[in-house]
Amino acid sequence: MTPAVERVLPNWPALLDCETAAAYCSMSDETFKAFAAARGVRPVETGHRLLRWRRVDLDRMIDSLPARVKGPANDGGQVDLRDPAEEALRMVQRRAGRRG
Repeated sequence: MTPAVERVLPNWPALLDCETAAAYCSMSDETFKAFAAARGVRPVETGHRLLRWRRVDLDRMIDSLPARVKGPANDGGQVDLRDPAEEALRMVQRRAGRRG
């Protein structure tokens, strides 16, 4: 989905194809697939092998992500600044490497 299309799509559909679901999550298609799989979000089959992702499942996945806080923690320690999406992608890549 092009950025221009994203700007004019005020109401996202309830079921999204992979490209639209990735755009909804602000990810590339491949990153989205790996991230969703790592988070246990699976597409549904709508018939004739058409796979779609439920927007409500994507919203739950997004809402479950921990907030990323910058700077030192209140107790003087450092806050973990790792990106959850990148961590999920690394986890999927490690698992794939063990199978191969």
